[in-house]
Amino acid sequence: MKRRLKIIFVLIWLFVIFVFSAQPDVRSYEVSGSVSYQLVKCYDRLMHIQKTPEEMEKTALLIEYPVRKAAHMSEYAVLALLFLATYFAYSKREAGPGKIRFLSVCALLSVFGCACLDEFHQLFVQGREGKFTDVLIDSAGAAVALLVAGLILFHNENKKRKR
Repeated sequence: MKRRLKIIFVLIWLFVIFVFSAQPDVRSYEVSGSVSYQLVKCYDRLMHIQKTPEEMEKTALLIEYPVRKAAHMSEYAVLALLFLATYFAYSKREAGPGKIRFLSVCALLSVFGCACLDEFHQLFVQGREGKFTDVLIDSAGAAVALLVAGLILFHNENKKRKR
């Protein structure tokens, strides 16, 4: 049951990614613009800067692109971890450095394939375009998440062996 549940989580997350990718460019920019503005507004309050709404809007426009790409990286980081957990659930070998590396590579390749399909899908969405650079950004988010997860898993394995 737990194995199937992990597959369901992967499928749900892929659906979430698909829904975001299916948004026309105008809606996508509204969402990222709104998030960027709220970040600037929050920073302004915390630091007591007191920018005017126009100044905040200009700053929000400056950070909109990095915010959007960070969102891409984050959603694919989550996908990578979900793939990794699913692959671990179906793996028959005992845990160890080789297994962690192998399953991490499998998860990264799975994310890369999904990112390619997602960018292909965006070719058919109004105002959107498929970019290989976005595939690389998505894959970079996955790679970072898998690297951190791998380090944590290696650390936990070493702790178990020392006991």
